[in-house]
Amino acid sequence: MIRLLRFLIVLALLSIGAVWVAEHPGRISITWQDWQIESSVAVLAAAAVSFAIALAGLYELYRWLAVSPRKLAARRTERRRQRGYRALTRGLVSAAAGDSSGARKAARDARGLLGEPPLTLLLTAQAAQLDGDQSAAAAAFREMLTHEETEFLGLRGLLVQAVRKGDAATARELARRAFEINPDAGWVLSNLIELESVDGNWDGADKAVESAMRARRLPRAEGQRKQALFGYQRALAAAEDGQTREALALARKALAKQPDFVPVVGLAARLMVDAGRVHEARKLILRAWSTTQHPELVEAYAAATMPATPLEQVKALEPLIKARPESGEGHLAIAAAALDAELWGKARQHLDQLTAPATARHCRIHARLEEAEYGDTAAARDWWRCASVAPPDPTWVCGQCGTPAAAWQLLCGSCGAVDSQTWRAPLVAMESAAPEGPRALAIPDQKSA
Repeated sequence: MIRLLRFLIVLALLSIGAVWVAEHPGRISITWQDWQIESSVAVLAAAAVSFAIALAGLYELYRWLAVSPRKLAARRTERRRQRGYRALTRGLVSAAAGDSSGARKAARDARGLLGEPPLTLLLTAQAAQLDGDQSAAAAAFREMLTHEETEFLGLRGLLVQAVRKGDAATARELARRAFEINPDAGWVLSNLIELESVDGNWDGADKAVESAMRARRLPRAEGQRKQALFGYQRALAAAEDGQTREALALARKALAKQPDFVPVVGLAARLMVDAGRVHEARKLILRAWSTTQHPELVEAYAAATMPATPLEQVKALEPLIKARPESGEGHLAIAAAALDAELWGKARQHLDQLTAPATARHCRIHARLEEAEYGDTAAARDWWRCASVAPPDPTWVCGQCGTPAAAWQLLCGSCGAVDSQTWRAPLVAMESAAPEGPRALAIPDQKSA
């Protein structure tokens, strides 16, 4: 509407001008050297308009001649680019579908049409991986490192290859570079934590864990556990170097993250005993015992009390039962100590408190008790037989390879897995025929003390 109004106004003005010129024709005379031109105003105006139109036409012709080749070249380039990206799309679809030949052909087409843009490098790497050509894939991943937009993806491809080859040093450097680019990526953090742990770089591993928790890539409870593990490793190294005060400070920090982590409780208790803080060591162990009844805590508590005789050992362990009367581990510990002190009745009393299925350790203590108190070799033999078929005693077992270990280790000594050990019975032994317990055996009635 506005355009139409403007057009009508301009047309009206031109009409008024034309009428005015017609009513006032006038004469114009131009003299130039020997030439003299005379004409009316209307003719001169028409000539000027015709000249302007001709000049505009010549200018448009010049522009067309100057610009058309560039436009044609741009159109050809655009068509080539579109064909290249269509080939790239086909290749990515083929790679996702596992069609190595289709992906490889599309990668060649895309590279010929597009040159070497980052996406063609990705397709080339994927096609090479589908063909099992790891060297070609590595070359493509390395080329991707030269492009800012694909450097992160190239680092991931090279990291995966380094991990598969077992090249921990290269994998660690790649993970550190990826961490610099994107410290919040989940795969970067998980790999970096494990690689720094394998390398023993506890500060780097702790930094990665902190970043993972901040980015919410790692639950807070799990992150604090890992920080406790790294703190324990620092404390252990300091203790081995004779820096007992530093070791105890590091152990306390680890305990603040996870108070019931058995290895660090045992280490802190030993350091406290060495420093003469026996009462503090006992309190620390009892606090951990209230949530985790573990045989290593029994040993640590006995060491903190420093008993001189088997009878003192029995008395020293009684606070454990007072703290947790239902603890089977506590009853077994006192039964074994009472057996050494020749307190047969007390040993049998604590063994009778056990309600869980008999373990090998339970059966062995019963066998010793029958032999020591009554000399009943037949009953002892039944208990020894029970021990041979009972579920094995718990120990530290790697969750990756199933290898048992006498003491907890951050790295499995067999497969190198990080933080894979749990306290349980070995799986292989558990798969054997499980006994129903000593009462299923034909043993004599237990004698009262």
